[in-house]
Amino acid sequence: MQVEIVKALGRRMKWLTMLLIVITPILLIGLFMTQGPFALANIPREVEIFPEMLNWVRVIIVVLLSLLTTVTYVFGYFYMYKLFDLYSKGIVFDKINILLIHKAGVVLIVIDIVSLLQKLISGPVFSYLGVTSNYVSIEIKISMLVVGVFIVLISKVMTIARDLFERDQLTI
Repeated sequence: MQVEIVKALGRRMKWLTMLLIVITPILLIGLFMTQGPFALANIPREVEIFPEMLNWVRVIIVVLLSLLTTVTYVFGYFYMYKLFDLYSKGIVFDKINILLIHKAGVVLIVIDIVSLLQKLISGPVFSYLGVTSNYVSIEIKISMLVVGVFIVLISKVMTIARDLFERDQLTI
């Protein structure tokens, strides 16, 4: 009975995660089409933007730099999709599950690091390209990092529990 509940939840979460994977690029394209290349750049309000300095190369650089954190989220969605796919098949405590949980935790840690680096390098890069006035911005968020570390620790505990279970199965 419990396995059937896990399978049903796994199927639902798998499709929800697939929806996130599919809809994220669509929303990003809509955002860039309606609000321009600086839509996700997180430029402070005090900074002056010079849209007349944008050419195709600069637009591509601005968009790619703005997408760093979002791309990291998509990797997390991908690992969660694979995990929920295993759950939908009734595979719950396999080694691959623990590995996927570990990878999802690492992605959460990386999200905050990438976000910090994105903020840190955006100002100098945009200023160098001449598309904004000079600025440097630093924003430190650790919410995803804390959750990620917690998930990585849980995956380590699951690995130890699985090893103990397997060793116990070998004992006669």
